[in-house]
Amino acid sequence: MKPLAVCLILACFAAPGRAQAPTKPPAAAADADAQTRYVLDVFRVNLLFTVTDRRGRFVSGLTENDFQVFEGKTPQKIVSFTAEGNLPLRLAILVDSSNSIRERLRFIQESAIEFINSVLRPGQDRAAVISFDTAPELQVDLTDNIERLTRVIRNLRAGGGTSMYDAIYFAARDRLGQEEGRDKLSAVREAAVTRLRPILMTSVATVFGHLPLTLVTGPGAHARNSIGLVLVAAVPWFSIGFLKV
Repeated sequence: MKPLAVCLILACFAAPGRAQAPTKPPAAAADADAQTRYVLDVFRVNLLFTVTDRRGRFVSGLTENDFQVFEGKTPQKIVSFTAEGNLPLRLAILVDSSNSIRERLRFIQESAIEFINSVLRPGQDRAAVISFDTAPELQVDLTDNIERLTRVIRNLRAGGGTSMYDAIYFAARDRLGQEEGRDKLSAVREAAVTRLRPILMTSVATVFGHLPLTLVTGPGAHARNSIGLVLVAAVPWFSIGFLKV
């Protein structure tokens, strides 16, 4: 049976809470604070969530009476409740085309094609095919064309190593991640944050490790000073450049 993803949208009123009156701030601080603070009354909050059982299977058929919402242990009134089902799917199909499965490649191809034919709904769902051997390779980007997906899978040939984890990372970051609506600037920032720390740690360790070469004296100091200066000056620049890779 085809899995049904259930997405529930729940809206509730936020009851006003009581708080102790703060002490009166100094006049200058109060004036500056008044210029930068915006106070808004929020009477309705939208909550988007999914419900699964202990085995991770989606739970459907829930109604408003199955939920309770609290804010600070205060019950909130649910003013609207909507269960959304039959949502469009975005799938990344990873096909092992390494040399280790050469004898079973035909079975893998037929299984992938059968899965596409049973799950994909043209005009609503989209799927991408990524093969992986020595490195992951995008065979076809997200599309609802079942014939094209089938043809690409049948044309796969076995060879090379098995970079399964690289293929999973590539599918989640570069293909399905783009479906979340993130712009290029947000993607660049996320990638920089992910890669920045290990690259900077390696660069700093390398720079400080070769810093003594720039300070050494005595016989052969000129050659060692030159090597140290090149490393200390070049490593930070190359590290910044590798953030884009």
